[in-house]
Amino acid sequence: MRLLERKGIGDFRVSEPLLGDLPPYAILSHTWGSQEVTYRDIVESTGKNKAGYKKLRFIADQAAKDELKPFWVDTCCIDKSSSAELTEAINSMFRWYQDAARCYVYLVDVPTPSSGRSAFKRSKWFTRGWTLQELLAPASVEFFSADTRRIGTKSEMKGDISETTGIPTTALQGRSLSDYSVAERMAWAKGRKTTRKEDEAYCLLGVFDVHMPLIYGEGSNAFVRLGDAIEQRAQRNNNHVFQIDSRTQPAKTYNCNTPVTHGHWSVLDSGVFDSLFGGRMKCVRCPKCYWEYTSSKSSYPQPKLAGGRKVPYEVMWQRFHHTKGKESAFRCPSCRDGTMRHWDDMKEHIEEEHTWAEICGDG
Repeated sequence: MRLLERKGIGDFRVSEPLLGDLPPYAILSHTWGSQEVTYRDIVESTGKNKAGYKKLRFIADQAAKDELKPFWVDTCCIDKSSSAELTEAINSMFRWYQDAARCYVYLVDVPTPSSGRSAFKRSKWFTRGWTLQELLAPASVEFFSADTRRIGTKSEMKGDISETTGIPTTALQGRSLSDYSVAERMAWAKGRKTTRKEDEAYCLLGVFDVHMPLIYGEGSNAFVRLGDAIEQRAQRNNNHVFQIDSRTQPAKTYNCNTPVTHGHWSVLDSGVFDSLFGGRMKCVRCPKCYWEYTSSKSSYPQPKLAGGRKVPYEVMWQRFHHTKGKESAFRCPSCRDGTMRHWDDMKEHIEEEHTWAEICGDG
């Protein structure tokens, strides 16, 4: 991580990459314009006539008021000519925002604090992909208008922010993101834009606490790799991407006995998963115990019944009630004896003991 400091009057210097313990620092969140100050500008002491230089003066002044000397700005603290440095920065960025002593949000399209709540809520800052993690990660977030005057903090503005973004106020107040299902977090990102297609996936790495190399030019395949990374992380924990919906009361038991058949489970905002994972991931919720189950089609092999017919994934998701434990377990929808089996055992059981009509409910 490189940090900026003021050097004399109107100049700045950027550090070499810092390792180990860092001094307390401020961090800037903003939307990029056409004249941003780059790493090369800082090194060569150029770019002072660029519009983005105002942002550097702003964060330097505000950090000094808060008794912070170093600060970080994404436009000029990353040497983007180094692919290794860029990859490390993007994979570390959530943590860098999380560890910042203060995060200052500069809203270039909100002229003054008196512009009102509607101007604040209309800011394009709320529509950008990268600003999602910049909102969620830091404990201290302060919003400033284009004239560099303070509008309010994330805590003070949580109602307007939640209404604008769809993010629960509990998430804005520091609740662990792992308490929210994949479906919920993915919904927060829906509709946000980035300049590069790949960044629509890369900007979510920290939100899902995953890491992966950057391959600019891969296009929408970045979503496929993001889905794989999310699933692999979940499998290292509980072998599934499977969480209680934080918007509902937790189930009183992990072994819900609801007969789960077609039409009982609701697909949660499947458009989010279709667009981000090419239809490879779905999320469904039990109407009784509110467990959500999100899986890709590659997670569990399909059982083959008489005639070689494979049980459709939609049937697997909706009829085999999952339970939370140290490992994945499923209940057979036909036996109704409550026996829980790992998927490989369940697949063998279905193939040996049941017919298509018993499992799929039709001929």
